[in-house]
Amino acid sequence: MRDDQYEEHTSVQVHVDAGIRTSPAGNGMRPIELPCRIRRWRDTGRVAMEYLDTDGGTVPCGAATRAGVHGRGVKHTLINSRAIGRSRTVDDVVAAVANQAGTVVPCTLAGDGPSDRSCRVRIRARTGDGKTVHHTYTVPASQLRQADDGSWWLASWVARERLDTYTDRAEEPIDERPWLGTEALRRQLHAQVEAIRHEEAEAAEAERQRREKAEAKAKAKREEARRQRERDREAAPEPKPDPETEREKENEKWRKILIRLEKRENVAVRIYGWRPSGSGYYTRTQEDVPACDLYYTASGKSVYIVEDDDYVGCRRKALTNVEILGAAEGAEQ
Repeated sequence: MRDDQYEEHTSVQVHVDAGIRTSPAGNGMRPIELPCRIRRWRDTGRVAMEYLDTDGGTVPCGAATRAGVHGRGVKHTLINSRAIGRSRTVDDVVAAVANQAGTVVPCTLAGDGPSDRSCRVRIRARTGDGKTVHHTYTVPASQLRQADDGSWWLASWVARERLDTYTDRAEEPIDERPWLGTEALRRQLHAQVEAIRHEEAEAAEAERQRREKAEAKAKAKREEARRQRERDREAAPEPKPDPETEREKENEKWRKILIRLEKRENVAVRIYGWRPSGSGYYTRTQEDVPACDLYYTASGKSVYIVEDDDYVGCRRKALTNVEILGAAEGAEQ
């Protein structure tokens, strides 16, 4: 058989719970590689697979099928993807694979096959009337498995196919057993999970150290900036503000406030007031302002008196205590 007649893949990716919680909402699922050999013949669409053991040998698993390959590819059509997709632990994956793998039957080697990919084996079967018979068939070498005790085992589906094809009576293989690769596959998948845990633990530790270093560096930088500011202040103390400049700023602030009020310019006024004269008595006083500007408050009950554009020094008086004498001397009529 030519190698270009089929496509071959060597793994299927499944997700299992690795017991890693990176956040309270994390589900701990991580992808691992399920080691297997998958072949799909291009002309017929026939699919066959065999799982790989940790020692590099092959473990027979499942019958060849004519399952169609649609959309997601041969890797996902080979195994019962729904059963694998519901798996949550390594044991769940192994159980799902073992269920798909079927069983094996004992056999003995009976010589080489017509090619290096096949061999002849002898199997036992039981007839309908309970008699034990022996048959010798040519089978694919990939469907044979040698156990640790040296015995040879053949995939049950191959034995049943040969019995159904070459015998005229109903016969069943003898001494069927579960798939032999369960423990080997479990050890291999557990090793992958442990490797993932170790790798992510190292990555988490490296990330923690990186953050600690970054925080320490940022803290040191902030501290150095604070010390530099202190040194700069000690070396060059801040200049005291100029009183004249400050007064100009305050004067401008009051000017912006007063210009929004009703204004009367260049008038002479007399301001009345009271001062204590002793024994609880007050004496009425008066002050003449020859030139000023008046700014009336919104209520109309008081007025701001501004002399020589000195808005900071303006005085606010009740309108009843201010008498307008007329236009200021020299003001335009």
